[in-house]
Amino acid sequence: MPPLEPAGPPTRPPRAQAWVQGAAAAAAELPGPTAAPFRARWLLWAERQHTRTWHQPWLNLAFSLAILFRCWYLLAPLTAAWLAGSIVLSAADVAWRESAPDSYARWREVPAVAARLLAFGPTATWVLMRAVLDDHGAPQPDSVGGASSSAAAATSVAAEAVQWAAHLARLLFASGAAKMAANALSFRTCLGPSFAVQLALLLAAGRHTRLVCSAAAFSHPAAQRRTRQLHRLFTSLAGTAVASSASPAAPCLRSPVDDCATIITWLRLALALLLPLLVEASTEARLWRSHQVQRRQAGLPPEHCGRLQLAVYRAARWLGVGWGSVGGDGGGVEDARLAGGALHAALVTWLLLAAAWEWCTCILRL
Repeated sequence: MPPLEPAGPPTRPPRAQAWVQGAAAAAAELPGPTAAPFRARWLLWAERQHTRTWHQPWLNLAFSLAILFRCWYLLAPLTAAWLAGSIVLSAADVAWRESAPDSYARWREVPAVAARLLAFGPTATWVLMRAVLDDHGAPQPDSVGGASSSAAAATSVAAEAVQWAAHLARLLFASGAAKMAANALSFRTCLGPSFAVQLALLLAAGRHTRLVCSAAAFSHPAAQRRTRQLHRLFTSLAGTAVASSASPAAPCLRSPVDDCATIITWLRLALALLLPLLVEASTEARLWRSHQVQRRQAGLPPEHCGRLQLAVYRAARWLGVGWGSVGGDGGGVEDARLAGGALHAALVTWLLLAAAWEWCTCILRL
């Protein structure tokens, strides 16, 4: 009788192996007992991420103090009261977290929501931003005259590039989108409350868009020219992805403030709403999957969630940023799948940004 060969471990297809490895890696990140609800385990995970990486209350406190020391001469009573409230809230957040970490972990979403709303919800935020843009914003005029040498031409091109970079930085600063996105990804809440907070901030900021767009930084003819060119560029790029709704005569009827308001609104929609939503949806979908895998391995029934929540998780997977995004050792086929998923996510992102631009153009034309 021939000797029996030792049976090796059963092999899995590359895709199944990648799924198992991805679920195991995500399960290792999710703290707390397996029988606990997903929300309780998510709060523990968020606090652990907060402790390891951001230390955002300290950064927010330092940011508020930096505004105080840098812009003290621009403060009116309204903006001074807002800045004082921001400093007090940041200090209270730090004190609560350091003195009662268990209580803070259970209720951490309350100060997170308060900090995000206080940062860009009040009118005082945009009044101070308008004062800063008036104080520091007057751009240099366009260079005139022809260049007589290649060195002079290169200097002129470099100066124009610097002015363009400064103008883009002013638009990003005036939108507040980068700080809104940073707050959303550091003062983290569950996906539903986070979306509601970001949407409320966008609606509150929209009431003051024309206030910042009429500042000195955007009223100079050179700044208005760059804003108009940037608006035309974005319109052309969006038109290649979606059917443009702008008529040929529409650009001539728009004012410089309209162009500025469209760009700033689009920056807020893309950076302050879509970007945090995609990141948080992909992260929460991955953690939800690991939570269900752990419950099944422990012999517990799966936890149920609402249909809308499940649809968002599935959309995150469909976009290629959620479940199944961790690759395994699958060779060329697996690499091709990952490359196709990355291309798919890039195309969907492009379509979302183009649709957001068209929406901003239509809304501000009403």
